[in-house]
Amino acid sequence: NNPEQQQQQQQSERIRRFCESLALLFDDALPVCLLYREERLQYENLQNDETLKLKRPCEIYGSTFLLRLLQRLPILLKAEPKREMDELGPLIADLVVLLQKNKQACFGKDSYREPQHNELLVWEKEATSCEQDNNSKTIR
Repeated sequence: NNPEQQQQQQQSERIRRFCESLALLFDDALPVCLLYREERLQYENLQNDETLKLKRPCEIYGSTFLLRLLQRLPILLKAEPKREMDELGPLIADLVVLLQKNKQACFGKDSYREPQHNELLVWEKEATSCEQDNNSKTIR
């Protein structure tokens, strides 16, 4: 392999590891912080569905839930080492650009809606109120 091919293989391997890590994070985060209250019963029913037992949540839930994960990534990854974040940042940015460029194919008519206040988790309500406090201070 020439150096260019080796570099491409290394980049492909980084992307593969990133995708697998993101899928694992998605699977872990879905029941904890990606579902709204009215979606939890459906999730529990899917967990008990024998035909879906071997499927991972990332194989069942679609792009709207991926957006929810991306929205929560800063908080979910807060404890990660800076070195790892420096590596993840560009890959996350590339993913967001890819989703934007292909939004019709990725999302179709499925549009993302902002959560209602009562659908937010406690830490999200606290973060939202802090943001609103900061915005009101800026406006004055």
